[in-house]
Amino acid sequence: MSETSDRLKRLSGFAGVVSKIILALLVICVIVSAILLVITVVDLSILPDAVTNELTERQAQYIALNALAVSAVALAIMYYVQRLFTDIHGSDAVFTEKNVNSLRSIALTMVVAAVVMIIVTGITYIMDPMPIINGGNTLLFLLMAFIVYIISLIFQHGAELQRQSDETL
Repeated sequence: MSETSDRLKRLSGFAGVVSKIILALLVICVIVSAILLVITVVDLSILPDAVTNELTERQAQYIALNALAVSAVALAIMYYVQRLFTDIHGSDAVFTEKNVNSLRSIALTMVVAAVVMIIVTGITYIMDPMPIINGGNTLLFLLMAFIVYIISLIFQHGAELQRQSDETL
């Protein structure tokens, strides 16, 4: 095994462990955000006075809904990232269809994230017209999705070359 392959195995193994920890934390974030959203819809008085004095009910709902949407999207993206690192660590070949599919899933999830941000922003603006500050995030997610999709095409080309090389041998 070459030095680069050995380093890739070690780093992807480490990244796989770190991504599992992040996945667990994101699951907790989704659960907490969902609970906060329910609290803001059912009874805002459950929250501490410091929070309820500073925010209107609609603003608290916006924050909880936005936190839930962002956490859920981050969880989905991290799931595919973790799967990618695990597959790279567990295989001798990096350029595989499985890794191409993981990268495409990441790109698609980022596009979905941008759409979700637009919808959440629209819903919350209808509920309580206030300044919306996440427009730049939507463009960033779309740009990142495009870049990850291009990388998936590079991986797909690498998988085709790998397959041709394997068939030649």
